Amino acid sequence: MKYTRYDLNKRKNDFSGFLLGLVGVIIISTLLGTVLFKIFMPSINTGGEVSSTSENKIEGTESSEIDEKGQPVIKPIDESNKDAGDNASDDSTATGKSDGMFKILQCGAFGDNANALKLKEELNGFGAAFIISENEINKVVLGVYKKDTLDAITVKLTSANIEFSTHNINFSKENSCENQISLILDANLSLINEIEQNGATAIKTESMKTWLNSLAEIKETEINYNNLNELKTYCDSLPEEIKKEDIQTLKEYLYKYIIKVENSI
Repeated sequence: MKYTRYDLNKRKNDFSGFLLGLVGVIIISTLLGTVLFKIFMPSINTGGEVSSTSENKIEGTESSEIDEKGQPVIKPIDESNKDAGDNASDDSTATGKSDGMFKILQCGAFGDNANALKLKEELNGFGAAFIISENEINKVVLGVYKKDTLDAITVKLTSANIEFSTHNINFSKENSCENQISLILDANLSLINEIEQNGATAIKTESMKTWLNSLAEIKETEINYNNLNELKTYCDSLPEEIKKEDIQTLKEYLYKYIIKVENSI
């Protein structure tokens, strides 16, 4: 009788070799995958941080903030504040340019003049108001203002439960005559503000007149030349000193003048 002999140790050795080979393949695949990942994904660093060399910035956004997961916070760029630092030192007086923006502040309109007079007296604490009568309507006007000064006044009016309305008037700073008109109006409003808001009892007009005469000459053919010349003549005729009791007359003139110019543009 013949017998077949089986080598059991050889089978064990073959199985062990298979397991070692499989483990080796897994280790090699893992190492190879890691190397390839680092080669083809250079924009991602360990720790979840985004590389500074990434080109995936979305146009019109900024990502200076990082969220709790270490990811950049994408938010719209505020164009209104763009280059704000460059414009912070811009001075319209120094550059000979006015923004040309003015606001008329009106606090009421009445058919009965007695009611208009009553409101005018109530406004004494806010400035020298005046009454403009048109088509049997009596409008109580507090004056012409620049935006920053107007905001301070309207806050006080609101606190006192006094109703008001505003009317915007804009002059072109690109037009020579309109720009000079705006500059001269700015100077007069600064004078008024010194008395009404800053408590000065009187203001000398000499420096304003000297500045007025230093403005560039405008050709008579320019649009609004006559309106500009009228304003210059009026300012040149002001007394050497403007007192508190003179402010109402000056404010009323500026109101009528600015309405006239607006209607002629």
